[in-house]
Amino acid sequence: MDEKRRDMLKITALGGLAAGAAALSSSASAQASAAESTLERVRRTGELRVSILAGEAPFYVKNLSEGTWEGAGMLMAEDIAKALDVKLTILEGSTANSIADVQTGKADLAFPFNQSPQRALAVRFTDTIYTQGIVYVSGSNVAGTKWEDLNKPDTKIATVIGGLADTLSRRYCPNAETTAYKTRDDAIVAAQAGRADVFVVAMMQGMGIRAKFPALSKITLLEQPQLNLESCMAIPKGADYEWRDFLNAWIKSVRGSRQTTEWILQGFEKIGLKRDDIPDDVRARL
Repeated sequence: MDEKRRDMLKITALGGLAAGAAALSSSASAQASAAESTLERVRRTGELRVSILAGEAPFYVKNLSEGTWEGAGMLMAEDIAKALDVKLTILEGSTANSIADVQTGKADLAFPFNQSPQRALAVRFTDTIYTQGIVYVSGSNVAGTKWEDLNKPDTKIATVIGGLADTLSRRYCPNAETTAYKTRDDAIVAAQAGRADVFVVAMMQGMGIRAKFPALSKITLLEQPQLNLESCMAIPKGADYEWRDFLNAWIKSVRGSRQTTEWILQGFEKIGLKRDDIPDDVRARL
């Protein structure tokens, strides 16, 4: 074999070794990146990404003059970012896409959400931030505090398609005429126009509706059974227990001191509800 050919073979071999080393390095880097926990990523980048349920009062209320978001959820997110000493980045999500934001890695957390088997297939949940019941909002022409009071053929109930309140209304009021509307706004219009006697909805949403729509000023917590729905944070799925443990510790701290209640009351004030406007049975669950 001549000297020139030997040199070419050496160069080729060295090139193959370099390519192999680069591939191993790239693979190791990818594995390290994949192994990085959410908490590690947040602290490394100095950024906490939260997908908010835009417009869901009292948690996220738009300050139109400033173009910023306010409310109970913002106060909570800011406190978490402060505890981590990182900046807060807000993604404007919704009940339809915030879970996907967390699932696909666009967001580090989203809240508040009720747990469901379907959502649990996509994300993991933290401990409970607060509990809430199911209420109905109406004008002054509806009476009664029990599910059975609505369970009559001549009672027209408005709900939202796919919502837990719709499932519960059909379970506990099978004799009533229940119509599920595509959006919450559609259900509100139906109740205002008299096409529905009541709008059955989660407590927090009901309080927001009461504040914005004077025609639906009556809010009633449904009893017998009185339901306790737990609202949590949605976080990335997988073996990312470090992030969940940190958030659970934060939740225990702020719930134990009743700070979450204070933030929620401040959120209600942002939409024009005074503290005295909040029924005692509603306040007790915060």
